[in-house]
Amino acid sequence: LFNKLGGVERYIQKLSHLYSFLDDRWFKYNSGSIFIAANQWVIDNWKDIYFLLLNKGIFLSPSIFHPLYISLVHEDEALKKYAKKINSIFMEYSR
Repeated sequence: LFNKLGGVERYIQKLSHLYSFLDDRWFKYNSGSIFIAANQWVIDNWKDIYFLLLNKGIFLSPSIFHPLYISLVHEDEALKKYAKKINSIFMEYSR
């Protein structure tokens, strides 16, 4: 399953880099949904990823993986701008 993203460790490194860019408050409410919205694979496999991250000591609310929540977040113009910035960082580190 995780081979699609180049392995578990690489995926964790990407997430860690993204989240270190964000402050705690933003992380808790928005960063997960913005990151995940760009990655259908993550939505499809959210349970595996949720427990994998939990085992690494990274807790995300399961609600951020819900596609409806993701689409609501993206209705906000300010968040859309921020999402572009975050997605560009992710793209840079996913090569």
